Amino acid sequence: VMPRRTGLDVIETVYRLRPSIGVIVISGHEIDEKANMEITALADKFLQKPFTGEQLLTSVHQLLG
Repeated sequence: VMPRRTGLDVIETVYRLRPSIGVIVISGHEIDEKANMEITALADKFLQKPFTGEQLLTSVHQLLG
């Protein structure tokens, strides 16, 4: 949980500062359909907890190309 910021705010700030960086969003909170659509539209990958190490590694490898 981030006080005073949302995950979407952070993603937008990261892209503004480093447009070419890849972003993996990880969440342990239940999210509604609207938030899911917003996150997946902005982030390169989205992982919902719990996830496996293999899923994380796969996501990182995909981002790194």
